[in-house]
Amino acid sequence: MKLKRLLHYLSDCYESDNREFKIENFFSTKFENQYLQPLQEDLITGAYNEQYITDKEGNDILTNLNLYEKDKELFYCSLFFVGKRKLFTTRATKICAPLLFYPAEIVELDQEYYIRINRSEQRINQGFLRGLEYKTSFELFYQELEKKLNVTNIDYSFVAGLSTLVEKHMHQVTIADEMLFFPKLCDPAKFKNYFKQHKQIDSFVLYPVSGLIVSSKANNIQNVVVELNRLKKVDEFSEALCAYLGQVEKKEIKNYVPKLAPFILNAAQEKSVVAANQYAESVIIGPPGTGKSYTVSAIAIDHLSQGKSVLIATRTDEALQVISDKIASFPVGRYSVKAGGPRYLISLIAILERILYRFDNLPFQKEMYGSWEYLNKIQKRVQAIEADFATIDTESSKLTRTLLYDTGVLKSLKLGFVKLFRSWEKKEWKLIEEYKFRIQEEIDECNKRLMGQVLLNIKKSREKHFKELQGLINTLKNDNLSKKAEQLSAVNFSAVTETLPLWLTKIESVSEVIPLKKELFDLLIIDEATQCDIASILPLLQRAKKVVITGDTKQLRHLSFLSKDKMKALALDNGIQYEEKYNYRKKSVLDFVLESVDNSNQISVLNEHYRSLPEIIKFSNQEFYDNDLLIMNDLPKYRDQSSVFLTQLAGKRNKKGANEVEAETIVAQVLEVIYNEREIRRKECSSLGIISPFKDQVTHIGKLLKSKVDLSDIKKHNIRIGTPYSFQGDEKDIVFLSFVVDDQTHHSAFNHMNKDDVFNVMITRARIEQRVFYSCDPKKLKTDSLLRLYLEKALNKKVAAQNTYFDKFTEEVCAFINGLGQNDIQCRVGYKLSGLTIDILIDKKDRYLGIDLIGYPGDYESSFSLERYRVLYRVGISIIPLSYLTWYFDENIKNRIAEKIQLL
Repeated sequence: MKLKRLLHYLSDCYESDNREFKIENFFSTKFENQYLQPLQEDLITGAYNEQYITDKEGNDILTNLNLYEKDKELFYCSLFFVGKRKLFTTRATKICAPLLFYPAEIVELDQEYYIRINRSEQRINQGFLRGLEYKTSFELFYQELEKKLNVTNIDYSFVAGLSTLVEKHMHQVTIADEMLFFPKLCDPAKFKNYFKQHKQIDSFVLYPVSGLIVSSKANNIQNVVVELNRLKKVDEFSEALCAYLGQVEKKEIKNYVPKLAPFILNAAQEKSVVAANQYAESVIIGPPGTGKSYTVSAIAIDHLSQGKSVLIATRTDEALQVISDKIASFPVGRYSVKAGGPRYLISLIAILERILYRFDNLPFQKEMYGSWEYLNKIQKRVQAIEADFATIDTESSKLTRTLLYDTGVLKSLKLGFVKLFRSWEKKEWKLIEEYKFRIQEEIDECNKRLMGQVLLNIKKSREKHFKELQGLINTLKNDNLSKKAEQLSAVNFSAVTETLPLWLTKIESVSEVIPLKKELFDLLIIDEATQCDIASILPLLQRAKKVVITGDTKQLRHLSFLSKDKMKALALDNGIQYEEKYNYRKKSVLDFVLESVDNSNQISVLNEHYRSLPEIIKFSNQEFYDNDLLIMNDLPKYRDQSSVFLTQLAGKRNKKGANEVEAETIVAQVLEVIYNEREIRRKECSSLGIISPFKDQVTHIGKLLKSKVDLSDIKKHNIRIGTPYSFQGDEKDIVFLSFVVDDQTHHSAFNHMNKDDVFNVMITRARIEQRVFYSCDPKKLKTDSLLRLYLEKALNKKVAAQNTYFDKFTEEVCAFINGLGQNDIQCRVGYKLSGLTIDILIDKKDRYLGIDLIGYPGDYESSFSLERYRVLYRVGISIIPLSYLTWYFDENIKNRIAEKIQLL
């Protein structure tokens, strides 16, 4: 079967490409903030949940983790092997490797710092252990160690059993005398001395030591490898997995129309909701700031409204949190489960206990059996308004031309119908006012009906699966890891997804949360698929019937170092012909799926940009998106406002790869922002990001920041620093860009920056201000250099020309508005925003009212579509339609327009 051979090939690619995370030398320079715990071990034994750490150490670690949030993480390590090892090099390697390590965090309690670990995420240092010599084998040792770790606490009895294991399985490993006194720990100074004085090659001593290190973020590849190996043994595959690998006939469900829609979507977003229902796989291409997370939330909620289950998976915690926050903005979000992390189990237990034991106290009880009659009435009225409004364009234009051009008896006869038309038309601006009111009313009512429907489903599932859910709560509370794993594998997870149908997880963590069972979920959504390799999502796909893939082909892909020769060899080993479409190294999940879709309706391209001010996104829009992005923030108050600031410096890139002048200037400006906002509350402060394409510059700026910026200010301004790879999917109010290079810099550095995806991510993270620092002469750069193009366009800003076209109708309306005698208002004619032209935009102290002129022959004859009214309403711009007939015949219309302007 080709599908199975493909699955084996992709699994082998993943395993060959990914190195297992290991800690071989705790004191290595690749790690930071090394801290050895004195006195007693209380965390891994479970004696206490927190353990004290000094203010200096706690502050230093938190500063580092906050500045490099996406790049670094904290591990708590325990029970160390000390020794020397000689492999293929002439030099012996020093070893200081923990047996166990845990994700950790520093918490502040009563103005003191404490270490907290997640014992349920205990990891064995497999990468190091594999390299030791065994009397038996690593596999046998590991099986026995895992079994012992699952059934006992890490206490003296465990240490005694560990000693027996070591003696039984390992060569040249001895147990230090200090282990007899565990959980008492070896004195840090003595332990460092033992480490320095150890001389014997290929000999190791195990010590009772615990400590903290800050490390580069480590993907938990072992979870994925284990899942892929399990998947290889499966005989029946999900519809989503078959569709992904192109091994199934793609079925289409026709004419899907959402019944409950508690959101306002633009046309592309609506298309994505429909596609998610109609196809086994569909794609959302979402450039920066185009509402991708909102769209994902809308698709998930649409499925909940049908009583279906959804699993959302991302590569990073940050991306997961963004979507979680969006879903939480809807009432139904309170019943979503964000799986993974130290708070996950506590949160899940709390939700299940509320459902099982306090169900009658849950909000929206009265909505469970509420009538749909009122919602149906609203929806019918909305449809009627849409039908009425659709005829305004043509009827108004016809009658306006009669009024302007016909003469004599014909004109009199035709104008006799005007009065009748006016009464039927119901004054178009009132129609729009009612439409906006009804849309909001429909959203509110949809939320109520949806909550009632979800609660009713929960109630039915609760009654049906009460004992199973009760057992799950007891299992989750169980501290015995072995029994917990055994009990969880026996759980009927379909009962769980019936009760809680919306789950969010990181790709690498799914196996810790959700069993590998076919089609547990109706829909899987993979976010940021550009950063995902084509193998690691296979186990996720097995859990789903359909899949939605989101990403952006113009942004950074996953990193792989697998050679083509290796891929060809793996393909041959698995009995398939290597094809370029299965190029694991070059293809992201998004690339892979885009090549396999066979219907354009499966692809939705989001093109309304909401994040950045116009000047910030302008270059990216022109250079990478063919000006297809519609800038929703392109309002007068922003259009006339500078948001990209260039500073040319006389810096030099030194031998270490850093530009000290740029670094010092950036840190000085960061300190200036902190000082200027010192009286402002944290929620209102500017968030700050610092990006450089070069890691050496990032490291150098980080050291400066740590020495000059307090931890409290780093938290207050959410200061982050990193390369473009660290910032994909992130955004800040103010972003400082350090390009580092000077005129003498080697061309390879410029080549690195000239990659479309690297450059695009770098320049699209800012919302309000982008401060650019460079030390080269743009004119000396190659003509095709992205940096040169960017700097030249930023240096030669052109102000958009004001529309000067005025027809008679426009002149009359503008003359009336300007004659109101309000000095704080300005009429802007033909204002272009979000791909449409607002005929007249009234600007009153940065508050706006648009007038859509209808019917008068010329540029402004046609009306907006109601979809545009909805979208502009969502971003806070009111539009009123005004036909020439209303202007001509309705003696009260001027007073009503004046009232509207007065209310701005």
